[in-house]
Amino acid sequence: MPIEINKRVFILIAIIIGVVGLVISLVAQYYHPLSEDTVLEMKIKVIDKPNLIALYQSNVSIIIVDCSESGAYYKAGYRLPSAVWFSVPSAFYNTNKSVVVYSNDDNVSRVYCVDLLKHIKSDVYLFKGGYAVWNKEG
Repeated sequence: MPIEINKRVFILIAIIIGVVGLVISLVAQYYHPLSEDTVLEMKIKVIDKPNLIALYQSNVSIIIVDCSESGAYYKAGYRLPSAVWFSVPSAFYNTNKSVVVYSNDDNVSRVYCVDLLKHIKSDVYLFKGGYAVWNKEG
């Protein structure tokens, strides 16, 4: 025989569960707040090839940075137009230009972007996929 639950009791139980969940969430956030790096990582603007081309064609001052650790691709000529290679972001701490970052490893690029965001007020873009994506047709 099924148990019948009064509608008011059901609503009361649902409210209690919701409040308990909210309290647990707030306590967890208080004791484990998001790190500064995590917050900055959320501010990185990911840019795709068509939008990067549009940025190139606009009159916005940008710096394109290949941040690959060894610079092997850059030195071999596999780079985006007008890109520079710097494996350390401190070279751009004093810039007021927007910075587009790429490498052959998106994780390296993301760390580079986070470091830049700690020191500059300009926009920081992550071009995911780097030269391989740039070189594809379309």
